[in-house]
Amino acid sequence: MSNTRTCPLCGKEYDGRPAISRTKGQGEICPQCGTAQAMTAFAIAKGGIYCTQGVNAWISGNADRKSFVSHCFSRHNAFDWGDMSAKDIHTNDIAAVSDDRMFSSYNLPQELVADAPDNKIWVITEADRSSTMILFPGEY
Repeated sequence: MSNTRTCPLCGKEYDGRPAISRTKGQGEICPQCGTAQAMTAFAIAKGGIYCTQGVNAWISGNADRKSFVSHCFSRHNAFDWGDMSAKDIHTNDIAAVSDDRMFSSYNLPQELVADAPDNKIWVITEADRSSTMILFPGEY
């Protein structure tokens, strides 16, 4: 008799003990989604959130750009490190629990690249979690 279940959040099958969802109405979910929800509840960015002058100028008056930057921050804060190597992702995963600096990189969608000074956005949270900076690589 198999103990295989399907997670209502991600749709993947899993064996073993389920996690309990922190979202109302979801009930039992797979351990991977349970961990992701717990990490999101923990949240990384506890201090100020800042954009450099370059990012501020780029998003000024443009809802699509503002939305993209906001989405990048949300992904970073939910432990989604973006477009990075497996090694860098692993380094960030360790940094999240060992109080080290975390760094994410998100490639700009093709429709936003034309007027941007770089083709990606970086999000960096300091080790003490006092601040998170959103910047273009050229501003580092």
